[in-house]
Amino acid sequence: MQLKQQIHQFQQNLNSLTQTISQLSNSEQNNAQQLSQLSSTESATAQKLQQLQQSEQKASEQLQSMHRSLTDISKQLEQLSSIGRDIEAQIAQVETQRRAGQQQSWPQYKTQTGYNYTGTPQARNSAYNREFGQHSVQPVPPAKSQYDQYRNSKYNQEFGQHTAQTVPSAYQQQPPRYQ
Repeated sequence: MQLKQQIHQFQQNLNSLTQTISQLSNSEQNNAQQLSQLSSTESATAQKLQQLQQSEQKASEQLQSMHRSLTDISKQLEQLSSIGRDIEAQIAQVETQRRAGQQQSWPQYKTQTGYNYTGTPQARNSAYNREFGQHSVQPVPPAKSQYDQYRNSKYNQEFGQHTAQTVPSAYQQQPPRYQ
C-alpha cells in the first residue's frame, strides 16, 4: 500500500510539474508577444520621432525664410520712407517757390530720337508729332445716346414696342390739394 501511495504521490507531483511547465510555456509565449508588441511600438515611436525632427527642421527653415523676407521688407520700407522724405522735401521746395512767386520750370524729358522738350502740354504734343508723325484727335460720339438706343431696341425686342413718356420735373408739378 505504501508503494501505491508513493506512485499516486509521484503521479500528482508529475501532474503538478506538467502544469507548472505548461504555465511557464504560456508565460514565455505571453512574454514573447509582449516583447514583439514593445518592439513594434518602439519602431513606431522612432518613426514618429524622425517625422517630428523633419517637421522641426522644415519649420526652422520656414522661420529663417520668413526672417529673410521680413529683413527685405524692412529694407524696402526704409527705402520708401527715404523716398517719401525726398518727395516731401520737393513738395516743400515747390510750395516755397510758388509762394515766392517764382515760376516753376517744367521738367525736361529726352525722347528716343534725342529731342529735349519740357513737360508742358504743347511741348509734349510737338515732341510726339516729331517722333511719331502728325496726329489729330478724332471726335468720339457720346456713349449715353448710343446706350439709350441700344437699351430701347433690346427692350422692344423682348417686350414689344413702347414709347417713353416724358415726366415733368418735380418743380413743375402741382402739389395735391388736401381738403
